Amino acid sequence: MKQSNLFKVEIFAKAQKEIDELAGKFQSLPNIIQNLMCELSQRPQLGDRMSGMGGDLYQINQPSPDSSEGTSSGFRVVTRINQDSRTVAIIKVEKKQSIAEKRDYQQYRKEILRRIK
Repeated sequence: MKQSNLFKVEIFAKAQKEIDELAGKFQSLPNIIQNLMCELSQRPQLGDRMSGMGGDLYQINQPSPDSSEGTSSGFRVVTRINQDSRTVAIIKVEKKQSIAEKRDYQQYRKEILRRIK
């Protein structure tokens, strides 16, 4: 029997809550996430590796069709890869913010690390 090369993609409960909350304002988000899940099953290392975070964490910047500003005003999706179980977990989904609104990077790191423990 041939084993599949595809990764299983799952969404953490907190990430699903973020998606649900954002979908009220950004109606395209559920489709964006669905398409991203299909892509992640084939290419789990999609996006930019988050350095200094330990583990296989990646940040993916997704443009929003609801905005004309491209990826700079789209969504940030953070994923974690588990090679042993061949699983990619979506652990955080957020609307990207302008530099003026961006919170402290150390706080952001702490939040991501709390979610994967």
